[in-house]
Amino acid sequence: MQWRSGPELPNYLRERNRANPQAPLAVTANDATRFYGMPNPTFGSTLSGFVNGDSAAVILGAPAFSTPATVFSDTDTYPINASVGTLSSSNYAFNFFAGKLHVIPRRSKSLPRR
Repeated sequence: MQWRSGPELPNYLRERNRANPQAPLAVTANDATRFYGMPNPTFGSTLSGFVNGDSAAVILGAPAFSTPATVFSDTDTYPINASVGTLSSSNYAFNFFAGKLHVIPRRSKSLPRR
């Protein structure tokens, strides 16, 4: 969807653009995997929905991340929640989407007996 304004838009869209001039931008936490008993990795995100040729260069700051998984959480899948953190932009309104943290069993360090 191209984010436009001006006379080529229907009246209701022009009014919406005046009321909320920021385009929506999706901030999605990237999926991650770690072994049971290990600390959570550093989380990252993907930004999507840029308009008018913009790129991540127009965004300041970084999102914050949280997960209920701790070092000793059972092997399972947990949400990675993204939030505003220090993100800011005059052109975009941020929408946040969770990623998944996969906690997998540790590999055995012992060698098989012969």
